[in-house]
Amino acid sequence: MRNFSDLIKKAIADNGGLETDTEFLTDELASEFGKKLAQKGIQSRTKNPAYNVRPINTVEGIKKHFDWMYDWITPKHCPLKPVAEEAKIIELIKCKPGSTEATRKEIDERGFESAPANYLVGLGVQHPDAHTEHKYVVSLDKQNLFGDSYGFPCFLCLNWFVGRRLSMVDDSNDWSDDWWFAVVRKSPSKA
Repeated sequence: MRNFSDLIKKAIADNGGLETDTEFLTDELASEFGKKLAQKGIQSRTKNPAYNVRPINTVEGIKKHFDWMYDWITPKHCPLKPVAEEAKIIELIKCKPGSTEATRKEIDERGFESAPANYLVGLGVQHPDAHTEHKYVVSLDKQNLFGDSYGFPCFLCLNWFVGRRLSMVDDSNDWSDDWWFAVVRKSPSKA
């Protein structure tokens, strides 16, 4: 089996470079390459779409990452309750159509819990391909249940409609099979 260094040198040579061109490997290139390898590994270990995600703990400054978001998703009206800064594997699953409580029950019975909304925002920022590929992704995070302008309980939602959007979706509707749910696996102590 060839080692990593040999693979890189061969790839450089195959593209007309010299072995010494490894000196141009920057931290940024190595990080991007490592991210792609890690993502392939994560996806090989689960049948669900899965992503390594770091949480975003505030809504300040995230407008630049989305093509559109509700104007009232602000620190004042939609504060994300901070979570530990650790990265987590966020999986996306489909559930049977039904109410929020029925969906939460199914998520629990399948050995998952809803991903905190902070990770949903992180998913939209760090993995834009997930956003565009899965169209509607929501976190049924009980800790970050927000109220819309009419007082209905709402969850943060990623959706794709001519661009990457961060929106709110209210809890009063039944979930259809168009929706993906952002989840994390329960720790063995919770299972």
